Amino acid sequence: MIAEGNIWNNRTNMFERTLFFFDTGAQTSHVEEQFAKQLRLPITKSETSTMTEIGGHTEEFLTHRLSVCIKTAFGTELLLTMKTKSVITKDFRAATLSGCDIQFLSQEESFLSNLSTQGERQVPSILIGLDLDDKFVITNSPHIRFMIAEI
Repeated sequence: MIAEGNIWNNRTNMFERTLFFFDTGAQTSHVEEQFAKQLRLPITKSETSTMTEIGGHTEEFLTHRLSVCIKTAFGTELLLTMKTKSVITKDFRAATLSGCDIQFLSQEESFLSNLSTQGERQVPSILIGLDLDDKFVITNSPHIRFMIAEI
């Protein structure tokens, strides 16, 4: 699941819009390393991380713990610790919504978490794994809702 959200940019002292990739198969959350540098996110610690990927391939890499501020759809700010990773995911296309899809969403009063609806290529800068999933997903609602966007 992809959602648009806002992250604090220490270089501009403003919130910046970016794409969040919610991956229930990921144990930990990450910020793409180059994106973290652009935002000048403060590093609190550097360490070596090991990840086991699909197929049993193990990857070891240097990562940095960062202090991250995310603005929620309700206007509050989440102060979180995340790690950097050089690549979060490859780019992929957004869903293409038909007129019937849009009508259905309207009837169900469901809102889009990602405004890309015509098959645009997307590259998320932030991956939300199981460690932070509970900070973003609202489960006691008739619709799936995210703290950074409502769908």
